[in-house]
Amino acid sequence: MNINQRAYLPQSAYSNQYILAEIKPTSDFYQAFGGHSNCYETLQRLFFRLAEDAGLSHVYFIANDKLPVVRYYREYLCFQTERQMLIFYHPQFHEAQNAYFKHDYAAKKIRLLFLAAGEGIRANSADFHKRVQRLLTKFKAELPDSPIDLKVRDHQHLSYLLFSRDKGDRATFAHKLRALSARYERRHCHLPQPYREMNYVTATLPLSRQLKRTLQLQGHNYQALYDRLANTVFAACEQQQVLRCAIVANGKTPLVRHQHVDSTQSNSELQKVSFDPVSDAIQRECFIDADHLAENIHLIMVAGEADEIDRGYARFMNRVTQALTDIAEALELRASHDDIVVRFYQHISYVS
Repeated sequence: MNINQRAYLPQSAYSNQYILAEIKPTSDFYQAFGGHSNCYETLQRLFFRLAEDAGLSHVYFIANDKLPVVRYYREYLCFQTERQMLIFYHPQFHEAQNAYFKHDYAAKKIRLLFLAAGEGIRANSADFHKRVQRLLTKFKAELPDSPIDLKVRDHQHLSYLLFSRDKGDRATFAHKLRALSARYERRHCHLPQPYREMNYVTATLPLSRQLKRTLQLQGHNYQALYDRLANTVFAACEQQQVLRCAIVANGKTPLVRHQHVDSTQSNSELQKVSFDPVSDAIQRECFIDADHLAENIHLIMVAGEADEIDRGYARFMNRVTQALTDIAEALELRASHDDIVVRFYQHISYVS
């Protein structure tokens, strides 16, 4: 096999998987339970009972209209902002069965969140998805007869440090980075048609004192700093033929979406960035706040359908890694001191 069809990532890279199922309840739906408060109580009991039966040990019932954001961390943490629920966990050690709602608030969405637990997250991802599918089928069968859809999103991450080798972590592991649909097909995990796939990389750079100096920050002229940053990032992406990329440096958490499903928009905490993975046109986006200096810079590089080689994204990942290395060199980042957190994301979504 061509070496470019393998991506050699640090052996210390860690995996996460979580599945989010969403219901958009109507007033009739709530009334079938005698109101939203009774609805929450009934559905959370049903959900937790089904999760126990399915052996799913890390689940959340959420009806507060806050978006769950899940990250790997050795310590279990769960805290809320106005718009988000931030959950940090280690798949091998943490379990939970929690509900978040207010009896006096009728949520626009009811969310069921499943976090994969145990070892071999990527190897066992199809089995985890099948167990969640079976649970959702039973859950939906218990709902009132009024028509209701479940929107399902399967999220998987591989996270690592770009400069891990320079810090002594030299062991690597070869990844083909197969598309989720290909992996699931091989393991007889059937996905409803139609479904949407997204494969992309994010990289987070703290805007350090050294980086401000490199970008020639003068006084409060933040626009000039962001312009220099954008020129550096987009030049590296062009050199490595990464057609779809974005910079988010407005203090908001980026969310990557499929352009055919969701549009680019933002609120006080979240920045949705939509891409078309089918189109071969160059797609560049830059979201900044010229009046404020961001603490972190988020880079997003999205794979297109043409980037799937032999049903894998290793070649795309290698180009992205080279682009990030070129950006780091241009920004004079110190491999032994600075670092860039890199995450390879694979998403699949459908309506059940």
